[in-house]
Order: sequence, then structure tokens, then C-alpha cells
Amino acid sequence: MASVTIEESGSIFEFELEDYLNLEKSNLYFKELMNHGVLVCDFILKVDCEYHFTEVKSSAPKDNDEYCEKISKKINHSLMMLSSLILKKIKSEEKHLSDFTDRFDPNYKFRGVLIVDLKKDHLIGLQEKMNKIIKPISKIYKMEKFLVLNFDNAKQKHYRIKRVSN
Repeated sequence: MASVTIEESGSIFEFELEDYLNLEKSNLYFKELMNHGVLVCDFILKVDCEYHFTEVKSSAPKDNDEYCEKISKKINHSLMMLSSLILKKIKSEEKHLSDFTDRFDPNYKFRGVLIVDLKKDHLIGLQEKMNKIIKPISKIYKMEKFLVLNFDNAKQKHYRIKRVSN
């Protein structure tokens, strides 16, 4: 299997190409959607029997309402964009998009994931806030509980990460 390496927020991630989708780097997003207020998460990753809509951040502010709202919006827009691609409401000739959507498994669950450079004891409050903010989206898409992970926790959840900067 082919793998892909990407850099996000000072960290290098390595994934199997068939398990990874980066809407943010697609021509569809860049040329047609980005200038219309559409925001997307950093990447979507198949992990076990779930699709992880993942945002990676190097930090989180103490007053994080706006921060959490923006992450929620990115995940919501990513869910809508993926759904539109699967339903062929929007079309793209990009092979990586069609390959991912052609292999889409409707039995897999959806989960929002934030990977952030925080100490473990700061993750719980942020996770509770994200679950509260994302609750309407979670109900519509039958999502699993939102996860907020630091880089060590993410490695335990099958994310292959190498830190570039601290």
C-alpha cells in the first residue's frame, strides 16, 4: 500500500493513502468553495471502522468559545462536502476524491477529532466543550463522541506522528 506524509501544525503525519482524504488541498475546495465561506478540517482519516474528521492545532486559547465554534464549523462543512461528493451533488475529476468516495463505507461511524498540543489534564474541559458545541451535528450524522487528544494520545489511536517543532 502507498503511504502519504503531510505536515500540520508542526507535526508530520503518515497515513496509508487509501485511508486518508485532504479536502483542504483539493482543487474543488481551493478553486470553487474556499472563497464562499466554506471551511474544512485538516483531513479525514479512516481509523478502525470510523471516519475521523480531524483538526490539528499547535495550541488552544484559554477562552476557547470562538476556537471551538470554528472547529465545529470546519467539521460540519467537511461532513457536508463529503456527503455532497458521495451523493454526486458536487463533482470533481480529482482521483483522490473519487477513490475515497468510491470506497466509502456507510456502516463506518463518524467522529470529530482535535489533536492539540496540550497537557492531558487540559484535554477533558476542551473535549466537553466540543461535544456540547457539536451536539446538533452529532445528532444529524449519528457521530461518536468528539475526541480531543494530545499528540501522545493520538499515537495510541493509530495516528503516526513525528513532531517537527514544540
